[in-house]
Amino acid sequence: MTNKQHLTSIQPDFSNRYVSQRPVWYTISDLALEFDVTLRALRFYEAKGLLEPIRQGTSRVYSTRDRARLQLIITGKTLGFTLTEISTMIADNEEITAIDLKLSPETVLKQIMFMEEQQKTTSIALTELRRRYYLMAETDFDMLEDT
Repeated sequence: MTNKQHLTSIQPDFSNRYVSQRPVWYTISDLALEFDVTLRALRFYEAKGLLEPIRQGTSRVYSTRDRARLQLIITGKTLGFTLTEISTMIADNEEITAIDLKLSPETVLKQIMFMEEQQKTTSIALTELRRRYYLMAETDFDMLEDT
């Protein structure tokens, strides 16, 4: 074995040893595409203080923290919470991750009851709208037969 071969064989592999400490940044378009939200929605969340992008000229640049917060905002909205409620759930949390939507069993139960009531109200409204539609369609059909 030559000296050069020997040195190559004992050199440690540092390729995966160090993780970059540089922050990851996202443009407004990156987040809009990833989370299927509008640019307007992102600007609205910023105006409400839920996201805090950095300005680079006229552009907004979002951090990984903003990305995680956006994920929680969308999760909260999917669960039927208001932005005010979501804001409270994620407030003052510097180490925010996708599991940090602060929900107590009482909050979850309250939301279940609220959504069940909403579902009942929606079901009643749909039944009434269908009834009216069929009456209208029947009336229109009767008018066609008279001609």
